[in-house]
Amino acid sequence: MSGPASGMLRSAIPALVLKSKSLCGTLALTGISLAVLALNASCAGPTQMAPAAVSAPVPARLTTEAPFESWRLMIQQVPKPRNTCATARYPELQWHEIPCAKPPNDPLLPARGMRGAMVGDGTDFTAMVRGHVTFAVGEFQDVTGVKSEYVEKRKHHIANVYSLQLNTQFFSTESCASLGSPDPKNCFGWEQFAYDSGRPVGVFIEYWLADFGPGGTKCPSHWHKLFAKTQNEVDCWINSALIPTPVIPITSLKTLRLLGSSAYSSRSQDFAELIIGNSSIYYVAGQNWFPDLDVQWQTAEFNIFGDCCGDQATFNAGSTIDVRTEVDSGKTMAPTCGSQGFTAESNNLFLTKTPSKWPKTQYPSIIFAETNNAERAKASCATEGS
Repeated sequence: MSGPASGMLRSAIPALVLKSKSLCGTLALTGISLAVLALNASCAGPTQMAPAAVSAPVPARLTTEAPFESWRLMIQQVPKPRNTCATARYPELQWHEIPCAKPPNDPLLPARGMRGAMVGDGTDFTAMVRGHVTFAVGEFQDVTGVKSEYVEKRKHHIANVYSLQLNTQFFSTESCASLGSPDPKNCFGWEQFAYDSGRPVGVFIEYWLADFGPGGTKCPSHWHKLFAKTQNEVDCWINSALIPTPVIPITSLKTLRLLGSSAYSSRSQDFAELIIGNSSIYYVAGQNWFPDLDVQWQTAEFNIFGDCCGDQATFNAGSTIDVRTEVDSGKTMAPTCGSQGFTAESNNLFLTKTPSKWPKTQYPSIIFAETNNAERAKASCATEGS
């Protein structure tokens, strides 16, 4: 496999970094109390890893979408515990710490550069902004015909194993120099916010230093090494802690949303969240290995893929999924649809024609359709402003 700098992927790295902006202000809703109970500080944080088998709380009862969204915007303003894993359940306005678990041992690989027809491994639609992304949210606007999904490992089909990935583009970062790259000008950062349904189940953040140095270069302490022999380049990767979550069957894909955020304003950490239905949020703090992410993130990729190592998520015939990627860049204009991807994992769906009009959401977004239906049309991507 060639390194992440091959092909057209690195040509998408923006040359211009625009000034940062402020996150949206605090939402004020009448009739809702902001009293917050003290958080339990006795649970383990990322430096006190619990076994991966730790069970997550049962999701809270479902409610209608509008009240849940009002609550979700409120709970985002409640201070989160630092350096930890936490969950919030509707309608409580507090975060509950739970023990973090060890993240997966295998990486979510960067794309090979040779783009195929199926989604993933460099093929996808991405949301591109003129400024920079503070946070992004990926969800499935509609899911039809999905009954089963599997990945193939050692010639065995393993059902209901997949990853949701919300990925940045490859970007220039000061971390290349600060972490010891011998060639920092040709080194790039890449950050992935991910939910994995099988190894172990949960949400985590994966960081990459792509093209960190030529063959023989040592990665920073505690980082893993991946050597791209054809490029004679060393890539380095490391995962955050993982927050255990319930196993979500593929038939409930539409209930999931994945949020990824850079550090911003007074917030000193990047973080990831999995939002399940209209009930619960699972939060994990990152290590903020890229402190300049908030002024470098300009493209967001979201989709469902295999769970690691370049694997493919294989859906039953007749599956169609409409994907939405929302981006907060401090602007109301719609993002641009980019025709590119950054991950080597894939699925067996093809990009197809997308309806031009969809229900609006809070943030500007792109929407696109993918299918393995025998009747496919020329791929298209719709955009909308806020």
